[in-house]
Amino acid sequence: MEIIRIPVGLYQANAYVIKHEHQVLIVDPGARLDKIQAHIRLDDQVLGILLTHGHFDHIGAVDECSIIFKCPVYIEENEIEIVRTPEYNYSLTKKVSLKSKLTQYKPLQKLGAYTIEIIHAPGHTAGSVLIKIEDHLFTGDVLFKMDSGRTDLFSGSPQDMKRTLKMIRTLPPQLVIHPGHEEETTLSDELKNNPSLQ
Repeated sequence: MEIIRIPVGLYQANAYVIKHEHQVLIVDPGARLDKIQAHIRLDDQVLGILLTHGHFDHIGAVDECSIIFKCPVYIEENEIEIVRTPEYNYSLTKKVSLKSKLTQYKPLQKLGAYTIEIIHAPGHTAGSVLIKIEDHLFTGDVLFKMDSGRTDLFSGSPQDMKRTLKMIRTLPPQLVIHPGHEEETTLSDELKNNPSLQ
């Protein structure tokens, strides 16, 4: 399995292209369809777009991607209002409101060769999720290298984030963490060094 990190947009949010043979998943396409499309070949099949949460810097290219690649968009149910409402996803100048048909996650999602575990992780937003594929964990804006996500935006909750971070401490330490911003890390390193997980 190949994982390609593509920083996009004003806030350099990480979009990810995940490839196994010719089966592709896209995580958080926040902007720049051209940069994402550059990593997807004509004979690749995009099985789905997976969203960690609904803020504009993670969803800005979702509609374009779903049209171009003719694939479903998966999201946690609590984020649907956020991705449809510019005031809640903080895209007031660009007015991002997803038109794509949205499919709610199942806890265990099977797409082609991929087995995807969806872990509800509220705190940054009410419907934030962690996406676990093999030994890889896509954490959106819940967990970063040496930090965790803010909780003062719409539907965020410091109490929920505290519970989520406590849950993350119980996950397998060998997981590779692919955050919504900046570079990857490992859960093992974060358990040792991240003040949010102490």
